[in-house]
Amino acid sequence: MVLVLTQLSGCLTILKTSQAEAKITHHLDNLVVMETSRSLTKYDKMLNFEICKTFYKNYRDVFDVLLIISNVPRDKFEDGEVGYYGKMSLVRNDELGTGVGIFDYGDWYYSEEALRGVMHLPSRNFLGSGPTLHEFMHLWVLDRQVIPTVIEGHWGFGCVHGQLGGIDLKNLVELGEDRFAAGLFGLNANFGNSLPYAPLELNLAGWITEGYLGC
Repeated sequence: MVLVLTQLSGCLTILKTSQAEAKITHHLDNLVVMETSRSLTKYDKMLNFEICKTFYKNYRDVFDVLLIISNVPRDKFEDGEVGYYGKMSLVRNDELGTGVGIFDYGDWYYSEEALRGVMHLPSRNFLGSGPTLHEFMHLWVLDRQVIPTVIEGHWGFGCVHGQLGGIDLKNLVELGEDRFAAGLFGLNANFGNSLPYAPLELNLAGWITEGYLGC
């Protein structure tokens, strides 16, 4: 089963795997059931195109993000069949001055103007636990360097300490001889949805415009 959630509120869509092209089979208030042509155990951009095509035949192009969630069994992660926890595919950017170039792949996703990104999570469990917030932040930080980092699109050893990784300065301890301890942190993520966005991440998304932003 796959869930498609438009932005933070809106239409919720469940899709079932079958051999047919993606098609809607049921409408239940804000719940829509589709049949899809292939399994969704792995990231499949072509199937995302197919899902979006069906979606936009039935709904207006007013959503910023479509979120597709596969109901992959837990044992598929344990045996290594699924090698990722989430992915954001950028669709368009028309804002100057953000450090991201202007681009528009909307035709591929059957969106004429509104859609900015399509997120795919391989398990419904990740909606609450993460990396949902992490992937949303990739709408603004994906392939541009905001600060020097060892991992493109993430904070690495930077002191941002947000959804895209980075250390917490409160835990930084100098050990001498150019050695430091920084407590628990990740180079590309921090503790799923349990950690709020860092001030710098909020600023990049345009949710705050002033105040303390990090290091």
